Amino acid sequence: MQSLEVISVNLLNILISLANLIILFFIIKKFLFRPVEKMLNERREELNQKYKMADDAIKRANEDEEYWKEQKKNVEIRAEGIIEDAKNTAKSRSERIVDDAKKRAEEIVKSAKQEAEDEHKKVFFDIKQHNFFDIF
Repeated sequence: MQSLEVISVNLLNILISLANLIILFFIIKKFLFRPVEKMLNERREELNQKYKMADDAIKRANEDEEYWKEQKKNVEIRAEGIIEDAKNTAKSRSERIVDDAKKRAEEIVKSAKQEAEDEHKKVFFDIKQHNFFDIF
């Protein structure tokens, strides 16, 4: 049979191992966990700041988008007004041009009628003076 000394429990070894474990735990906690935790907290803060900056940038972009949409709408309204004014101006100018042309045409017709009447009177006067009626 084999001896049970291999399996025996030595209380001193257990206490020393437990003390080593506790000491190792505090050393790791002091030199590893706290610096790592500090670094993680700093990184978390940095990321939070970047997220906040990104959210602010998105908010400003949305505000700018709304501003420029409003500006575009105002420009379109003004452009429509300018186009309408131009149409009205063009219409009034065309009406004025047509009226002037009608007046000139009436004057030309009146002048032509006057010239024709004068020519008729002249011819009639010439005929009367030469007594063309006596021939017939």
